[in-house]
Amino acid sequence: MAWLTGWTYRKSVSLSRPSGAVTNYQMKLLVGESAGATGEDVDCNSHVQTDFDDLRFTAVDGTTLLDYWIESITEETPNQLATVWIEFDSIGTGATTFYMYYGFSNISDPSTVFGRSRNSPVLSVGAAGTWDDFWVMIHSIWKEGSTYYAYYNGRRSSTQMQVGLATSTDGITWTKEGTNPVLAFGAVGKWDDYVAGSPLVWKEGATWYMLFNGAPDSTSAVGIGLATSSDGISWTRYDVNNPVMTGGGAGSWDQMMTGPGNAILKEDSTYYLYYMGGSSRSGQTTWKIGLATSTDLHTWTKSGNNPLLSSSGLELNVMEPFVKKFGSTYSMYYQYLTNNSGRGITKIGLATSATKDADWSKSGSNPIIDNMALDWDSQWAESPVLIQVDNIWRLYYSSLGDQGSNAIIQTGYANANMSNGAIGVNTFPEFDHFNSGSIRTSWASNGTPTEAASILTLDAASEGIKSVATYQYKRFRARINFPAVNDAAYRNWAGFSNVFDQTNVEMAVVTPIGGATTLIYNANYLSAYDSASLGAYSGSRIWEIRRFSNAVDYYLDAALVRHVTTANTIPSASLSAKLMAAITTNYKGPFTVDWVFVANLDAIEPAWGAWGSEEAAESPPSGVSFVAWIN
Repeated sequence: MAWLTGWTYRKSVSLSRPSGAVTNYQMKLLVGESAGATGEDVDCNSHVQTDFDDLRFTAVDGTTLLDYWIESITEETPNQLATVWIEFDSIGTGATTFYMYYGFSNISDPSTVFGRSRNSPVLSVGAAGTWDDFWVMIHSIWKEGSTYYAYYNGRRSSTQMQVGLATSTDGITWTKEGTNPVLAFGAVGKWDDYVAGSPLVWKEGATWYMLFNGAPDSTSAVGIGLATSSDGISWTRYDVNNPVMTGGGAGSWDQMMTGPGNAILKEDSTYYLYYMGGSSRSGQTTWKIGLATSTDLHTWTKSGNNPLLSSSGLELNVMEPFVKKFGSTYSMYYQYLTNNSGRGITKIGLATSATKDADWSKSGSNPIIDNMALDWDSQWAESPVLIQVDNIWRLYYSSLGDQGSNAIIQTGYANANMSNGAIGVNTFPEFDHFNSGSIRTSWASNGTPTEAASILTLDAASEGIKSVATYQYKRFRARINFPAVNDAAYRNWAGFSNVFDQTNVEMAVVTPIGGATTLIYNANYLSAYDSASLGAYSGSRIWEIRRFSNAVDYYLDAALVRHVTTANTIPSASLSAKLMAAITTNYKGPFTVDWVFVANLDAIEPAWGAWGSEEAAESPPSGVSFVAWIN
């Protein structure tokens, strides 16, 4: 049985249903840090990290990662209890086995363990005869508003690189710019009239900037140029001083090759450019990674510690650096070349440093992106570009597969969980823990609800959000702090509804009256409702609605408080998930929400089977690694 690389321990469990399989189903699991955790479904024998950051769940093959989200961690170590939601791709009528992994001390932000996406490749070559019908390699991505701008190397087999642009709202479906290439070869006789590629693009204020490499022919040294734009599409070269950076003198490590990495850092007024360099343009085994700094993007000073990263072990070179700072640590994702049975195979590794311009240490988990036989990325994994999409890290990379005479270079991606497995956006049909600072596009809003410090605040009458998507028989769950108000006309709303008012079908209404919390469920607030007192009001609590075809169950902090079967309280319509403050002029908020999600629900939930005993991993053969698939 395959084992998830890097993890020391795992336990197995089987799930089953008496009839009818379910897909993309979310199940709650209470995971104990140790056997002393109260209420646990399974424990980790004190081998899990105290923040549960190294939990992972896989399908029966032991390596296909499942999406999950840690809702909360309660109690004190060593007896902590984690409430975890796991999305299972499919649960059948027979026993379906899954694995829970734990015991990996090197988990960091972002993870060194990426799951290759089934969506890949997401950006492919153009139609035969077009300028990019052979090679499409994303080199940098910039997000402006809700749009991602991907700048890529494009070429035909008979020409060299030029710069293309593709845009997307989700990072998966991309549309190429109609005016591509957006940066073509330089004018005849210019320093970049033979090649103009490797675009590193970002925006400051109203100006877009691009660093790119170029050369006048196939033998001259490759340098780095600068271009600017007002819209990210039409570019003007800085021809006064281009190229703005070239290789060192004769005999230097970067004499013939200088190319910008895939990201640039700016700290205070200084730019930090990590770049690839080589003493030979064609001899890739000379290529290494260095650092240069500038305050104006025109004049660059190379670090006295260059090269900062060189090949070691099975690596034949290192190149294409993408550097990002996480806390006090700088992480460099880079491409390296290996020799597999006489073939040049590229992979992606990770190195880290606390000092930025020295002491880079390569990860023991390298490669973090390996090759997969007989797939689109069987030969190359190149040009790493890391972005954050909601609550996941997404690492784009480009590759050449085993396509024989039809070999083409395309771009795909892999995902990694962020700290604490906060991948809820993937785990549920609707999810938000309000950490973005602005209402996501999956919500419609009424009034001006605000997000700050991972809290949604509704502090005015009728202020609220509702999901753009609608749901019928689902689970609604949220952690909410309703204000305690002595006002019999006061109503806060949490549940399913398509409108920002109280006149249409509602699944739940909550009203604190005189310090007590009353739960109200109704078909139409103006004509009828059913209610139950839930006792004294006290702070943030977890509210849950389970809506079936013939009943609705209401839970407060995991306790069932109402089972409703009255026909007029069970609408058959598909409704939005909604959170809305009281529709009164004397609103006395704030009404705050930590998180909310909608999960799939079936009248007969799958049942957890018995957990297997703890298994310990055997030491893997040297140099072997595997990157699993996830959605």
